[in-house]
Amino acid sequence: MKTFVVNLEKDKEKKVKIERECRKAELNYEIISAVDGRKINNNELKSKVHPVSLNYLSKGEIGCALSHQKVYKKIIDDDIEYALILEDDVDISQDVNNFLKDFLSVKNKTKGDVFLLYPSGLRFFNRKIEISNNYFFYEVYNSSCAHGYIISNKAAKKIMRINTPIILVADAWLWFYQISLLKVYALNKELVRAYDIDKSLSTIETERSLLLDEKEKHQMGIIKKQPFYYVIKYYHKYIRRIFLKKDKA
Repeated sequence: MKTFVVNLEKDKEKKVKIERECRKAELNYEIISAVDGRKINNNELKSKVHPVSLNYLSKGEIGCALSHQKVYKKIIDDDIEYALILEDDVDISQDVNNFLKDFLSVKNKTKGDVFLLYPSGLRFFNRKIEISNNYFFYEVYNSSCAHGYIISNKAAKKIMRINTPIILVADAWLWFYQISLLKVYALNKELVRAYDIDKSLSTIETERSLLLDEKEKHQMGIIKKQPFYYVIKYYHKYIRRIFLKKDKA
């Protein structure tokens, strides 16, 4: 499986470390030059970001979303069926290569769109995809983070369609579901671990915390204007979740 690693050119230490991790795991990887949101000029921001989102997304979050979209565009243009996307601040399990081979051989993976390689969110125990004796995915709700995940070509097209221009952050999995029924699964064990857990090395976390209140104020206004938001909301609330068994990951 093709692996894409998102890395800011200035973060040379992270690049060295993640390349070492990828080689150890025997991944077929390609470094994608990330978009530095702080260097985007105002005209470019206006052309690539929804006007309301300019009020609450930090430049770091915008750059992160655009960076992941660079990968999605490559997946679509190169007609890649499934790809692994990694951010550059992760540790990778040595099991990952065999896991990816097993994943590609599983037929019912088509039930999902995005597959997080770590536990996250509320797990639906009766929506399960078994990969091997040790690893299986649960469908999840309200998951977070985007430091290591498999995405299908179909899902890349979905996100590009609903998040161009940029409305939401890269890991807005709940909103992507509520807008387009994008189905997200999370792994029962951690194959990819973000080592910057407290975000002390993050280039966007300070901006994110400062704009959090503003984000919450404006976010729902954008989401509710999406064509199928209310249809999907009531489908999930009154039909789908009746049949789902939940537990926190």
